[in-house]
Amino acid sequence: MAALSATRDTKKRQGGSVEIGVASGVTIWQGGMVAINASGDAVPAGSAAAKGKAVGRAAQTVTGGATAGAVTVVADKGIFAYQSNSANPVTRASRGATAYALDDQTVSSLDTLATIAGTVFDADDTGVWIDMRG
Repeated sequence: MAALSATRDTKKRQGGSVEIGVASGVTIWQGGMVAINASGDAVPAGSAAAKGKAVGRAAQTVTGGATAGAVTVVADKGIFAYQSNSANPVTRASRGATAYALDDQTVSSLDTLATIAGTVFDADDTGVWIDMRG
């Protein structure tokens, strides 16, 4: 394709959330971290089926239907507070580092299931603040 030689109507999305088809028979709980499986369907972060990176926080609780993608979940982008794993804690000293999803509500400093939760924004009495905007 050649470079532009006139104006182009480039479509835009805000990127504050993404709607994803849910894997069949899987329940994703509101507030939990959502990841993608190898087929591109939504699964709870930290599950054996989750691959790659968490894509956001579930806006509602949903259970996948008999067919993958028959039900969708909205995954919100943002900075959210989750629990730190006591065995491999994420602390304030971890700011800027990668945190890993041990399950859909717990982050770890150790890559145990290869699901990246996001970047550590902060840690305080509320929990570990994970930046899931990227």
